[in-house]
Amino acid sequence: LLGRMREVRAEYVKSFERSGSLVAAGKRDEAVSMVNAETMPRLDALIKHVDEFVVLQRRLSNDAYAAAQAEY
Repeated sequence: LLGRMREVRAEYVKSFERSGSLVAAGKRDEAVSMVNAETMPRLDALIKHVDEFVVLQRRLSNDAYAAAQAEY
């Protein structure tokens, strides 16, 4: 899960940086199109993976808590 999250984040960061380069080069309209078509969907994918990670961590924490409670 973490490996895939890193990959998805790297894809998002590349797209974000490319859109920033377009803005810096004065190509604002092209940057906006890129953000809408590529960067935002990649951000959505990253958020999905982060949410999945949070759910996993919550479940593991709850399981550890229940196991600790059962021991005492």
